[in-house]
Amino acid sequence: MLFQKINVICEKHRKTIDILFYIGFSINIFYFFLRRTMFYVFMDALPWMGLLGLSMVLLFISALIEAFRCENIREFIADIILLATGALQYFIGGHYPIQFFMTFVIIAARRKNAKKALLIFTVVSTIIMIFVLYLSQNGYIYNQVVPKDNILAHALGTSSTTDCTADWFFILCGYVVLRDNNFKWFEYPLLFALPQYIYHLTGGLSATICSYGVLITCFILYALKSLSINVKINKKQIAIFDYSYLYAAILSFVMAIFFSQSLAEKMQGKLGSLQARLTLSHQALAEHPFSLFGANIEESGAGGIGNSDIAYFFIDNSYVRIYTMLGAVMFIIMMVLITRLLSKARKLNLTTLYFTLIFIAVDCLIEHHFTEYWCNIFISLALADWKSFGIKSQTIITNDDKTD
Repeated sequence: MLFQKINVICEKHRKTIDILFYIGFSINIFYFFLRRTMFYVFMDALPWMGLLGLSMVLLFISALIEAFRCENIREFIADIILLATGALQYFIGGHYPIQFFMTFVIIAARRKNAKKALLIFTVVSTIIMIFVLYLSQNGYIYNQVVPKDNILAHALGTSSTTDCTADWFFILCGYVVLRDNNFKWFEYPLLFALPQYIYHLTGGLSATICSYGVLITCFILYALKSLSINVKINKKQIAIFDYSYLYAAILSFVMAIFFSQSLAEKMQGKLGSLQARLTLSHQALAEHPFSLFGANIEESGAGGIGNSDIAYFFIDNSYVRIYTMLGAVMFIIMMVLITRLLSKARKLNLTTLYFTLIFIAVDCLIEHHFTEYWCNIFISLALADWKSFGIKSQTIITNDDKTD
């Protein structure tokens, strides 16, 4: 009865509530994306922290409203568990409260228009990345340059070369999902050229490969439509891919558990940088085998070019990272949320979203960006209204079984 009364009140003020969310969401994306660049040196100043505070107040209010206008008691309890887990991992783990902020955003985004939120992310992040790229290439801000695989890799005004590539990867993912694969013919050459250009400057291989995976999949779907080739796949035939993140997580743990330092020495560097990442994941699990709400793990990252007196240690694998740093409870919650989003994408015939999420699952095997919610925008919008994309005209996913 209480939830019904709250829902009635919220429906009367729906536009105002939505505007509060979109303002807070926009400021939050702007703040954290800018913080990934060389502008981070200013971001702890009072005006910038005030901007962050404003965004979190708006998002927290939106989250509370959404929590109290749940459709049933189970949804309300799930929200409380998510918020409590975010708070506990912050207080117990002792990390900067970014992951606590993530819980606000996920709940606040429920029932919000996913297309509008995705548009905000794509526009804001693209403007920032182009802006810092221009400033870094013209000497206005610092452009970190490091040797990598026989090239000089540029961070392009961001915090690191690999993070820069990852940022462009998620922007690309946001754009192709937003466009719903309804591109003009001339957009494909431009889209295919972008990852190559970024890779040429940054040397970020894994995100570049996944970028091309997304684009090639989109191009195949476009070609099938253009050639009037009628390819249909029943929803239940591909339901196995709903659990892509769980498969990736299991693979991560199996490889990390067995890839000890002694095995790495026997391999003699045959796997290159992947070998080092597996060894560090093994170390993380060995030192922190279990924690409900995470542990305070000190890292020395910066692409291995930080203080030379401190041994490099950074957990690149997203799944091992969530489990060890944020805890087993948060790991389970994240797996449930992203699996439900994949299932939703399949059932709503959102083909581009479905395959894009699968490639992000692959990228998270090697990179740590899964819970960077301002970058991996899809975890932020896990509970959003994806029906706002409407009826798909290009889908190859069909529902021949009326019971699905």
